[in-house]
Amino acid sequence: MSLKTLSAMGTIVIDMKTNSRRALALVAVSASWVVGLFSSNVQGQTQIQGQAMVRFTAGVVSYSSKGGPFVPLRVNTALTSGDVIKTGDNAKVDLFLGRNNGAVQVAPNTVLALDRLTYSTGGEEVVHDTEMDLQQGRIYGRVSKMSAQSRYEVKTPRFVAGIRGTQYTISADGLVTVTEGSVLVVVATPSPQPGQPPVIQTFRVDAGNTFDVKAAAGQEVRPATPAETQQLNQQLQQAFRQATDQNLTPIQFVAPGVFTPPASAGGAPSPAQPPTDPPLPAIPPAENKPLTPSPSS
Repeated sequence: MSLKTLSAMGTIVIDMKTNSRRALALVAVSASWVVGLFSSNVQGQTQIQGQAMVRFTAGVVSYSSKGGPFVPLRVNTALTSGDVIKTGDNAKVDLFLGRNNGAVQVAPNTVLALDRLTYSTGGEEVVHDTEMDLQQGRIYGRVSKMSAQSRYEVKTPRFVAGIRGTQYTISADGLVTVTEGSVLVVVATPSPQPGQPPVIQTFRVDAGNTFDVKAAAGQEVRPATPAETQQLNQQLQQAFRQATDQNLTPIQFVAPGVFTPPASAGGAPSPAQPPTDPPLPAIPPAENKPLTPSPSS
């Protein structure tokens, strides 16, 4: 039985012997479905594999595709579900998620896994299903308003963040800052009673605030400092300015048609293949530029 099914039944399962932060993050994912914070109902809809297009890189950046070895990551590379990005010192990557909504800048010394980049359509509505695993480091992101059924999650070793129409930065060590929209954070901590399920807490982080998982109880959400707000806005403005400088073509959504498997030699239909997001427009290769390190990156 899947974690999602158990969650729907109100059951939270964890191997308490591990007591690892990764296990706690999985519990937080489970809890998110229990309380209905990050709902996604795409039954009966065709899931389409989306893409994250690399629009800019600086410094030493590599990626692993579907568990393969890490290789250099270049501009115009189209990443999909299962790919992992790794940035070195003074390195970064700008990703544009196309039909999976918005943009993400990956900061130096970061490991980011693109666990899920899919979307579906229901009439005129696009339902996004985006899930990223921030294993180390920091990301800056901007997400446009989504349908009620859409799901956009960022997992970290300390919590899970559900994002809806938001401008945000998240660090793997436990910070979330929001300057537009809001983020819902789910945290799981070990129960003080041996053998009992973890304690699940939820926090809403609205625009102008910062969440700190390490803060004292009752003080987890506080006003963002000017430096936190400035850094977030500066990084996202930089990412979109770089996109403009490279004359990126706006991406228009085209609803997929009905997929009809071609007939095989024997006359029987061939096995159906999942549809794929149409390729994003390429841009001229850009020379990697040095990045001035920022103390808060």
